[in-house]
Amino acid sequence: DLQRCDLCPDGKYSNPASASCADCDHTAGYVSLAGTDGATICEFCGAGFRANKDAHQCEECDVDTYSVGGSDSCLICPAGTNGVKGSMSCSPCPPGTIPAGDTCQDCGKGKYAEFQATSCSACSGPGEYSDAEGSAACRTAPAGHEPNANRTGVTMCTPGTY
Repeated sequence: DLQRCDLCPDGKYSNPASASCADCDHTAGYVSLAGTDGATICEFCGAGFRANKDAHQCEECDVDTYSVGGSDSCLICPAGTNGVKGSMSCSPCPPGTIPAGDTCQDCGKGKYAEFQATSCSACSGPGEYSDAEGSAACRTAPAGHEPNANRTGVTMCTPGTY
């Protein structure tokens, strides 16, 4: 009776002298790469990637998700942060900007955004305006001036007012 050696199929591996094939632990970020029949090791999916058990490969995390590696899933970026495809972490948008997909978008004139804001706020307080895109705070009109109607600049007060 002859002994024969069989190759492990995709998604499985075998240590030397082992009598069977075993699954790679995809929940810990390991895969046996597709097309590598006879694998003796599992490949580790590092930061920015997740282990896809069905495709037997490491896949990049999508936009606005991240992975520190060693997982079969990518995590969603927290509110007020964003990430590019293949991110190992998410970054907050700087003041004056808000997350917009895989980038940060400036708030328009007449609006502002504080650090880690998820939406722009209108300058609406007494005397407030914003004459620049990407403002982190509203400005206050100087004495003798008032904000224009859309709060993107100031005009001089009419005679008899202040």
